[in-house]
Amino acid sequence: MRIIRPRAMVACGLAAGFVLLHLLAVSQQRFDPMVLSYGMQVLAPLVAASVAWWQGRDPGMVTRTRWRLVALAFVLWAAGMATSLCIDLAACDPDSGIDIAAYVLYGVPMLLVLATSPTEWASPLIRVIDAAMVVLLMVLILVNTFQLSNMGGDALLSGYITMFDAENFLLFLFASLRLLAAADSRSRALYAALTIYTGIYMAVAVYYNHQVVVAQGLAAGTRYDVMVAVPFMAFVLVALLVDPDAPAPRPAAPRLLRFAAAVPPFF
Repeated sequence: MRIIRPRAMVACGLAAGFVLLHLLAVSQQRFDPMVLSYGMQVLAPLVAASVAWWQGRDPGMVTRTRWRLVALAFVLWAAGMATSLCIDLAACDPDSGIDIAAYVLYGVPMLLVLATSPTEWASPLIRVIDAAMVVLLMVLILVNTFQLSNMGGDALLSGYITMFDAENFLLFLFASLRLLAAADSRSRALYAALTIYTGIYMAVAVYYNHQVVVAQGLAAGTRYDVMVAVPFMAFVLVALLVDPDAPAPRPAAPRLLRFAAAVPPFF
């Protein structure tokens, strides 16, 4: 993959500045750190969504729809975080499950991007079949989510965390497979950004949910929250720096192509 050097300083400055601003927001005492931290956690995916939408600006680009779906996923994630803020401020019903539903629905456009191989995106029939499978899967997950809500206490929290751990792992697995099997530079740039993002996001979520939320019992508004912005800023960096017009990568082995095409729909 080739790096677009003129963008390097701007992209790195944007990402580093955002993380530093978030750190300052949770370190100061003049304003409520929880509210400011939530604001930064809502803004981070919106910045990533803006970059993803901009990357799909060319109407003739083969990856246009996929970039736009990634942008939609980030907007849904931001909606979940905004709902969490509303709940913590006692302005929304904590038993509504809207925040959890938004985090689950975030996986729908992500899986739509990753379930269909780049060579199959030209077939409307395959896209419709994969979309139907993803929607059905998410309906089942939502049903399971609302069943978990009846458990309450530590069992409820543990059930949610286990569910999201599984979702994050599968997204990382699928993105990695798509990157390894990418046959053109534009798809490779997209899947490189998604692989870095999903890998860092999975690691951050495991640590934050298991160590910060469960083990330490900390609420939003601490310096640990800064970790949440890192995967989104990593996505921004890779999306802006990887050149989608670089020479085509070396073709992947036929077995890998068949494996990458078969595994995501299988799951």
